[in-house]
Amino acid sequence: MFARDHIHTLTGLRGVAALWVVLLHGSFGKVNSFPYLPGFDKKVAWGSFENIVSHGYYAVDLFFILSGFIIPYVYVRNLANGRDNFFSYMIKRFARLYPAHAFITLALAGAYSVSLWQPVYHFEWWSALLSMGLMNIWKDPSINIPAWSISAEFFAYLSFPVIWFMIGKAKGKIVLLSIIFSLIFVYVSGIAMVIGMHWHYGLGAVFRVLCGFSIGCVLYRLYSDKICVFYTPVHNDHVFITCVIGLFVVLFISLPVYFVYPFLPFIIFYLAVSQGYVKVFFSSRPMVYLGMISYSVYLVHYPVLEIYRILLNDYFAGLDMVSDQKEIRFWMTAIVVSVLIAAALIYHGIEEPCRRWIRKRFLA
Repeated sequence: MFARDHIHTLTGLRGVAALWVVLLHGSFGKVNSFPYLPGFDKKVAWGSFENIVSHGYYAVDLFFILSGFIIPYVYVRNLANGRDNFFSYMIKRFARLYPAHAFITLALAGAYSVSLWQPVYHFEWWSALLSMGLMNIWKDPSINIPAWSISAEFFAYLSFPVIWFMIGKAKGKIVLLSIIFSLIFVYVSGIAMVIGMHWHYGLGAVFRVLCGFSIGCVLYRLYSDKICVFYTPVHNDHVFITCVIGLFVVLFISLPVYFVYPFLPFIIFYLAVSQGYVKVFFSSRPMVYLGMISYSVYLVHYPVLEIYRILLNDYFAGLDMVSDQKEIRFWMTAIVVSVLIAAALIYHGIEEPCRRWIRKRFLA
């Protein structure tokens, strides 16, 4: 159960989270005050699932917690035995994040410079420079709007040695669970009490990513110490399903973040230790591949939505939510398929080749 190979189930979860963000931004035209596909805004009849789709921004919190879990899983042992140092660790994380992000940033800036793209917000060249320097967490919006979280992730990677130093020696189920729930309380209280802090840029984004990343690191301690687990495939899968159902229920009835956020860490934890039917699904080849390209899915979905906006926004605006639902669903499917195709091309053409080259060039 705890073999140090790739955790395919969590890879599959990343794919689901990335699609959740795509559906959010494709179905609801204004997110964080910046339109994605205004003519398509709220026209998909999601029915009972509308509240779940419209809360897709929690997928980003899943990403942050997942990162906090995976980074120590991959690097702690190598850092401890000297096979990695801080420089090699950061080179590997840079190689993972930067190539696809830089490619899409340059593509959008190039399209703007030759008048092929006019964003729905005021374009500023210094925003493109901040994005190229992975500093776009301090500017809203980023040139590629969802990419604020890429800058936030990089900040968390830089902070990892300090975070791990503070929590890496904590031991015992009670202590570790207390840290997790304390961080959850700090996070939701901070969001509720300091509402002026935006979740997606500036200090609010730093606060958000560090809380999520730290929770993930503590989850890894539970995982590596083999505690807080029922140890049977059926029980682990049942707890995971219960957590997912609980999350859907609180989203369905639109309860605040106090009730939502506590489910996220344990969805990740019990999926990581699954050995039953849940593992079969999330570690299947289609799900693992979706997870492999999930980073590119997340990065490329905004440019794809912008292409649809430029070409078909007036047409979408003329569609009626009641009478044209079949057509609307066709175009939503086309958008998702377009995102997946573009993501696969970027993954195989940019992300993976550049990552291999950087690691070979600087770590050989």
